[in-house]
Amino acid sequence: MIDELIDKRKSKVPANAIKPQLRDNLFLYQKWSNNQTIISNLFEHELLQNKMKINVVSWTMAAQWSWDVKEGDDVCGICHSEYDGCCPTCKRPGDDCPLIWGECSHVFHLHCIMTWFQSSTRGETCPMDRTPWQTAKAPLQ
Repeated sequence: MIDELIDKRKSKVPANAIKPQLRDNLFLYQKWSNNQTIISNLFEHELLQNKMKINVVSWTMAAQWSWDVKEGDDVCGICHSEYDGCCPTCKRPGDDCPLIWGECSHVFHLHCIMTWFQSSTRGETCPMDRTPWQTAKAPLQ
């Protein structure tokens, strides 16, 4: 093997003329180089075998929602709380505190508008424009 290295370099020095220490170093280098290649190949093989093996221990998902209201109109006109939050009556935002749309396109927390109707001397009117309240059949866009 060492002789092959010397031949590859096209050296004119005969193999027996190389100092024993250099010859040993060349031999050790060649052995180390072969071992590195073997180790590298084993490592790559191991990676390829184990590449797609995973165990899912638990799965956690998260979601975010928001009310579909006009941009810039994101607070209740009665309690001034955000629609994504809840009215002062409720403890949690969401289904416990739904929104209600009027035909006049104003939006309020359901509990806030109900309280407004009960306390208003003018009857069921929109708190924003004082028109008679008509609940929209579907949220207005």
